[in-house]
Amino acid sequence: MNFISNNIKYLRKQKNLLQSELADKINVKRTSVASWEQGVSYPNLDTLVRICGFFSVTLDEIVTQNLAERNDLDNKYNIVNERMANYGTNEDLLCHEVDMLKKQLDNCEKQIVEHKNIIEHYKFIISKIEMQDNAGQGKSNIKEQEDHKDTN
Repeated sequence: MNFISNNIKYLRKQKNLLQSELADKINVKRTSVASWEQGVSYPNLDTLVRICGFFSVTLDEIVTQNLAERNDLDNKYNIVNERMANYGTNEDLLCHEVDMLKKQLDNCEKQIVEHKNIIEHYKFIISKIEMQDNAGQGKSNIKEQEDHKDTN
């Protein structure tokens, strides 16, 4: 398979160059660049070497590889590597968040126990007050009965 045409066009577009601009850089006519990119003709070996030098690729790469596809794979590889690198960071962050939530839960549990103790204390106080009230009512009932006896 011949990759030269697609690779020249791909490399030119990667550098945001017009066909005429590439032609000026490698000392050829714009129509030659257009012809190569369309696959109508191919650059001679000397021109191909200049193209490779300009784009910093090897002769082997421009002739035997689909550089657009390779670049796409390289980009995907880089994205995967970034995600893997960030995964460790995200995992650390997630562990930190879990630890913080555990601490908050522990604090909530302690507060619940404290509130239960306070409630029990208030219940105890209320029961004492009620017992005193009941005892007071009993005394007042006895006094009322005694007072009633005295008046009869």
